[in-house]
Amino acid sequence: MLATVIGSLPVALLSHGPASRSWARAPREAPYPRPRVEARWDRGSSASLALLRHVTAREAHHAQLTLADCERHAHSRVPRYRRCAMTALDRAQAYASANSRMLSLLVEGAVPTKACRRRVMALSGSTGLLAQIARSTRLSGLDAPWTEVRAASRSIRDLARDALRQAHGSEWATTCAPRPRAPAAPEGPVA
Repeated sequence: MLATVIGSLPVALLSHGPASRSWARAPREAPYPRPRVEARWDRGSSASLALLRHVTAREAHHAQLTLADCERHAHSRVPRYRRCAMTALDRAQAYASANSRMLSLLVEGAVPTKACRRRVMALSGSTGLLAQIARSTRLSGLDAPWTEVRAASRSIRDLARDALRQAHGSEWATTCAPRPRAPAAPEGPVA
């Protein structure tokens, strides 16, 4: 008897037809408007940029020194260079990729001056290129003859030097200074 009741339960549930959906009230036709948040380049944006520039400069300097040491200690032997440089290439690729993305997002989320936006995007592009070249070299460039490996290493060092130079630029304080808040719009009719 119990088996008959349990066996017929799914059929009984399906035989009542589709469940009716009723709303307590009709849904709104238009979605609620998103609250408007004024995007602007403020102290927080400037502080974030300063931190990203500091990390870029420190890591670019580290990549330059480490890869130069690896070239020097490899004595024209690719396997020795590879053992030494893999960690530095991984680190350079990781920081440069992350910083490039964060710099791009920083100027998307705020409204810097055109000059500041240009500088931030140039630094973002330099670090992004450094990440791509470091990754490419790490994945496929370390099986080449020594002259090609050394040339790839030197190009990465040159890109790191360029990122370091851009991050240490002297005009960041004036170009990317915090912008004052826009004056509030008057409420009600203006007499």
